[in-house]
Amino acid sequence: MSFASRHFEFMQPVLTAHDLGLPKVEVGEEDGQLFDFTPGDHILFFNEDRTSYTETRFKEWLQLTASARVYANEMEINGRNIVMQELLDELLRLPLAEEHKESLIRWTPIWNGTFHRLAGETLRKRQLSFINRRFCRGCLGEAAYHRVWWDIVEFNVCPFHAEPLEDKTIKGDTIKWWYPSFQTAPDGDVLRRHIPQLHEPDDFEWYLVSRFGCVECYERPLLDPAPLHEVIDLCGAVGRILANPWARVAPEPGREDCRVGFHALSGSLEDLERAFVTWLETNVPEKERRRGILHGYGWFQRRGDSNFLEAALWPQ
Repeated sequence: MSFASRHFEFMQPVLTAHDLGLPKVEVGEEDGQLFDFTPGDHILFFNEDRTSYTETRFKEWLQLTASARVYANEMEINGRNIVMQELLDELLRLPLAEEHKESLIRWTPIWNGTFHRLAGETLRKRQLSFINRRFCRGCLGEAAYHRVWWDIVEFNVCPFHAEPLEDKTIKGDTIKWWYPSFQTAPDGDVLRRHIPQLHEPDDFEWYLVSRFGCVECYERPLLDPAPLHEVIDLCGAVGRILANPWARVAPEPGREDCRVGFHALSGSLEDLERAFVTWLETNVPEKERRRGILHGYGWFQRRGDSNFLEAALWPQ
């Protein structure tokens, strides 16, 4: 029996002891659907002929079956260096509905050697991170599953609840991907929380989600024609200068860079120019401004034949 077939068995309601004519188990210890399990529940394992069974704690079952590395090893592919395409190919062999397979294909980030391809968009390798889980407690309170846009490095505020994304529990622990529950953390922290929705359709993160087709968004003529990886780069570059005072040395990238840059780039070219004029008048002495654009922007120095800012905004 293949791993895919064995895995699919666990996706179905497991036969109860009563179904098999086995001794009755206590109420609450019968197995149900996979995603109805909660910490402390008991489930039943049956051998292949369905004639005997043992009980195991939910946590032990998770450690056996829920790790992506364990999945990969069981599939006889490299579990140390997980390749999304290999995992996706194996999952698509499961007897899933076509709509579910299409969803897996759409929402699995696949590295093609140049970019991650995700939901019809492209992202640079450095723009996605899968090291630790990040989450919005309000979103988990509405539905306990991971949102793929939380893996975008520059996605820092939930556009539906106006809450900063978290990456640690109340005890300061990170949550690794081996732990599959989206309701509680390994240290007992309850991750789900009821938070009233407070949509922010004019912010950077809302725009990112709109590019995946999940929400509607106003037209952004300076950004809409560009692929998503360039949008993130551009918003970060513009925001990095507008969010900081004049300096000869480039400041460290900040969490607000993309949000600041997005607001400057959300309107027309004239709006963007006004944002830079305001920044120049606020941060650069008139004497320096008179020396020209290549001096006025400090650490944005000439690179090759054009100013770095001009090259980022209006590439040849």
